[in-house]
Amino acid sequence: MIKRILTTTALCAALLGLSSHVPAFAESSPEVGNAASETEPSGDDVLTEINQQIESVKEEIKAAHAEREQLAVALDRKSVELSGQQARVKELNHSLVQARRELEARFQNSLKDRGVHLDQDLRSYWEAVAALDNERANEAAMQADHQGLTAQLGLGTQKEDALNTRLEELRIHRKHIQLRTALRALQRQATVEYGATVECNENMTLRRCADSSADAALNESAERFRQETLKQVLSDLGITLDPNTLDLGIEVTGHEVLEQRFEGAASHHSRLRISLRTQPDRKLACQLVEVSPSGCTSFFAYPDRANAWPENAAANARWAPLTIRSNVFNDEVLIDGNSYGPTPVTISLPTGRYQVEVRKDGFENAKAEVALNRSQTLRMELSPSETAAAAQ
Repeated sequence: MIKRILTTTALCAALLGLSSHVPAFAESSPEVGNAASETEPSGDDVLTEINQQIESVKEEIKAAHAEREQLAVALDRKSVELSGQQARVKELNHSLVQARRELEARFQNSLKDRGVHLDQDLRSYWEAVAALDNERANEAAMQADHQGLTAQLGLGTQKEDALNTRLEELRIHRKHIQLRTALRALQRQATVEYGATVECNENMTLRRCADSSADAALNESAERFRQETLKQVLSDLGITLDPNTLDLGIEVTGHEVLEQRFEGAASHHSRLRISLRTQPDRKLACQLVEVSPSGCTSFFAYPDRANAWPENAAANARWAPLTIRSNVFNDEVLIDGNSYGPTPVTISLPTGRYQVEVRKDGFENAKAEVALNRSQTLRMELSPSETAAAAQ
């Protein structure tokens, strides 16, 4: 018998953030502030440890798979032996019946002919009985071996499934940390001095011309801050994306006019001290680490339910796939108020209780509560609303 190998390990890597500064890019020396004031260590150590665990689990899966294949081969061989043994038992049993019939016939004949020797026939009969008992014992032993191999094969399959589940949990954990790290890296702020000069046309008032140069300084500084922030974050995370394809919101939290003057007859220059900060959202973080829009919400749902990963999460916290189907098309699935698109849909979520709702125009909403602790499929039935039924 193969001992059951315990595969449940504690997911205890610390969720870490990444905080860095954006260098000044003003015409004169800037004053840069850090939005994430708390000092947090890098997440590289945690990711390295998780990657090592993933490789270790992969090796265990390979070993478990090979072990299961060997057990399957041994089980097939034992099945063939058992079939042969059962055939021999059947043949001996048939021979014993024939011998008994012949013995009975000879016994009847011996009553008529005392010269017939019954001792030899009886000896042969009891030898056949002993042989049959022996073969039956062998059959029972083979049957026990067969059952033992079947049990071992089942344990091997369970072990491989558990290792695959563990591997998936580690991958989700790693992606979760990468998402949180990317979101923290995008949280920046800076105070810079920036100047801009605009050409004033003849229809502008002096005040309007001055405001235009100030607006230009604000807009140009915000765009430069966005570009420099994205370039720095992409470089820190080792991601090769075009910053122009990414949507990062920038908020001007305050500005102070340092200098305003006319240059020549039709140009106005404004120099401002501007306070800026980024407004990153989860969709951008998911885009950076290649998480699909449909899976972005489920990845960020975990810390909302467990406060933090993994300090306050259960040591055996697990994820499980939830598949939702319905009897209509072009509907919308909501889990705890978050939209996951139309059915059919499969979402990997942390184990726990969830409120599931499926809705579609012209139908009554279907609602259900799910206690998710393993792979589960939920079928929702939507009925036409009273208005739609009356129209029909």
